[in-house]
Amino acid sequence: MRWIAILSVIYFISCKPTKEKLSALPILNGTGNHAIVSCEGIFPRGNAGISVIDQGTAQVWEDVFFQANNRRIGDVLQSITLRNGKAYCVVNNSSKIEVIDLNTWNTVQSVQKLGTPRYLHFTGNGQAWLTDIFSRQILILDEHTLAIIKRIPFPHWSEQMVQFGDSLYFNSPDVPYLFRASVSRQQIEDSMLLPGPSGALLKTGSTFWAAFENAANGNPGLLHFSGNRLLHTVTTNYSAGLSTRMASNVDEDTLYFLSQHLYRISATNPPLQAEPVKLGTEKNYYALGLDQKTKRIWLGDAIDFQQRGQIEVYENASLLPKNTFKVGLIPGHIYFY
Repeated sequence: MRWIAILSVIYFISCKPTKEKLSALPILNGTGNHAIVSCEGIFPRGNAGISVIDQGTAQVWEDVFFQANNRRIGDVLQSITLRNGKAYCVVNNSSKIEVIDLNTWNTVQSVQKLGTPRYLHFTGNGQAWLTDIFSRQILILDEHTLAIIKRIPFPHWSEQMVQFGDSLYFNSPDVPYLFRASVSRQQIEDSMLLPGPSGALLKTGSTFWAAFENAANGNPGLLHFSGNRLLHTVTTNYSAGLSTRMASNVDEDTLYFLSQHLYRISATNPPLQAEPVKLGTEKNYYALGLDQKTKRIWLGDAIDFQQRGQIEVYENASLLPKNTFKVGLIPGHIYFY
């Protein structure tokens, strides 16, 4: 998969960490005025970071974790789950989760020896499930202590998750299957064959979408599901990008899909084939965010995977550029808080 290829390329690239020391850390109010950007950093340099952008003042804090804790967060910050005033930061190549207090940016808990984790999902029954790329397992954690409750053997790379009651669906970027697990029984129960491996999942109301890379031609596409029932298939005529991201608007009737290029489709009446609304030619678009307050589209450009990345902000309807921000190395995900 492309993720592995990226690691092998950037292994030999070095980059000096920024020495910028900001006078104060951002104060978040939970109203969505701030964008939190998880920056993977260069594998295996241990220079992952979190950039924060104040949309009102356009101020950028490039590495708030370092500023607050006087140490790097680790190697390859894969994802962040925001919950109850805390940021659960999954640091893939450091085999850990760092839990950060969003009021102070101080780490309040660091859980080690978690394999090669990817995404964390709280299931609402006292558990949190953690997917993994290389360890051939999915971990079930206690939602409060993050202690390991159970290890579920799984022979593939596991990635993102969406939940409907007791059913937890997750995808795999290296095999063409979508999997369903039972939260209460703590086991994987069945799977569905896809046209190709899936890189992203997104829940929209009572349904969900799975982005895939077509095994026949390498083009990205979308599958729309209600439970195990396939509702729609959307194809494209363009090559897949280095990462796959999805987002929806607040009404969940419009879907945004990033795979090298940016696509926008109706989620209620999807087309058979999607066309890009913004081409990513000569870009390395790696992150996608949709600000539900302003409706603006945020794209993260990893540039050459060796220098600071860039966030580009666009007006929704016209796609006219609104702003750009320099952030940390390899911006992977964008969250609004």
